[in-house]
Amino acid sequence: MSATLESNGEPQQHGRSVFISHASKNFNIADQLRSLLEAQRVSCWIAPRDIPAGGQYGTEIVKAIHDCSIVVLVLTEEANRSKAVANEIERAFGNEKVIVPVRLRDIKPSAELEFFVSNAQWVDAMDSPLKSRVNEIIAIVQAVEMRKPVAPPAPERKTFAGTLERALERALRHKMLSAVTGFAVLAGLGLATLGLQASMHADLGNATHAISNSAERIDSAASSIAGTGHAVAEMDQKLDKVKLETSSDPRKELANRGILWTWGSFNTAVTDGDTPTVALFLQGGMGLNEGTLRNAYERSNDATRELLLEKVASWPERGCFAVYLAHVDPQAATPSQKAIFQRSCGNPDGRKMVGEMLATLESSHQNAVQAYEQELKARPTFDQCVKENMSPAGLQKLVQLAPVGAMSGDPGWGGNGPDPQRDMYRAVLDAQQDTNHAHALETVRTGVQKYCTFEANAKPNIDTSDKSVQQYRTLMQWIS
Repeated sequence: MSATLESNGEPQQHGRSVFISHASKNFNIADQLRSLLEAQRVSCWIAPRDIPAGGQYGTEIVKAIHDCSIVVLVLTEEANRSKAVANEIERAFGNEKVIVPVRLRDIKPSAELEFFVSNAQWVDAMDSPLKSRVNEIIAIVQAVEMRKPVAPPAPERKTFAGTLERALERALRHKMLSAVTGFAVLAGLGLATLGLQASMHADLGNATHAISNSAERIDSAASSIAGTGHAVAEMDQKLDKVKLETSSDPRKELANRGILWTWGSFNTAVTDGDTPTVALFLQGGMGLNEGTLRNAYERSNDATRELLLEKVASWPERGCFAVYLAHVDPQAATPSQKAIFQRSCGNPDGRKMVGEMLATLESSHQNAVQAYEQELKARPTFDQCVKENMSPAGLQKLVQLAPVGAMSGDPGWGGNGPDPQRDMYRAVLDAQQDTNHAHALETVRTGVQKYCTFEANAKPNIDTSDKSVQQYRTLMQWIS
């Protein structure tokens, strides 16, 4: 695992140090974090940048999480609602990755995320600029890659200058504020702070003079902030005009929202149930493929599914195969899920596919029921079991098997838990140490009786549930 970049500044092509998990709506924030980390030569993996041409979105994400050192979660309200983010964090947890939630606002993780991040290393950037907190993430990366204990990140220190810089950082990200103006304000505040600190070590007269100069600088900073406010207002007006000019072009509108025109972004929007974004993709001419159709059927919401049913004229050729593999219980399906299945499989090929699967399941269920009944009939009764095991031949066999049988637990009886057969063998071993023949024989008989009681009442370990058959009968009714 490497925490560095190649000499040309591009991330290395093997496992990256940091996987950045984010909601599609927060791509700008996530990409800013990626830029800050890579500026410090920490290699990052972020979608959709690192999805290779022609690559499968889900496959590439799973591989990247497996290969990374840590997973950074950009925790926002959108991330709390994102199924894709929840899947990534669950996968990271399953791979025993260190998860580092980064919060820019004071929000709590959703119930779906809370289990996986409750003991995580939190890095907050709510009252300070994001760039001032990057070193905490880098320290975690270095500890993980050097296999050292991960120290808790330093708590965020709230300062006036930091709060202001954080506010300007948001303005720069969301309003494209002039970097020169922001720098001027921060420089003024920095000088004012230094003047105040110097005055603490000078005499009272110098302190008074320094405070006076600081006041002038603060007044200047306030003027700059006021000017910045006017600049933001003017920029808002310009952006409003640009938005009016580009809103008729759905691809430009997606770009305005920081969403790339890629299949991966479209699939994420469908999976997350982001209906307005899905509508823009459809207006721009994005087609529907099998993977996106399956996610719509299995994981999206009714509004998005209804939009796809209404707006998509060309359905995937193998659409039935896609929804056929989805994990959806027909008994709990919504009307829009039923409609998607009907449109995907309500054709001769689809009906044939579902019908063949139903026939296979019915045959398997019948075979399972027959095997269950046959095994039940073949089992000896309690009396037959006791008689067989207490016969001379049966006792001789018990003596031969006891050394091994007494040490092992049959998984069918719960491994190391209660095991009547194992206990019977142990009773045989105990009896061999007993010099009283009658007492020894009674010990064996007691063990055999307990085992035979269990055997006579036990059910065959064969699944005879017809749940799958009933599900496919319902699916067949939908398209008949």
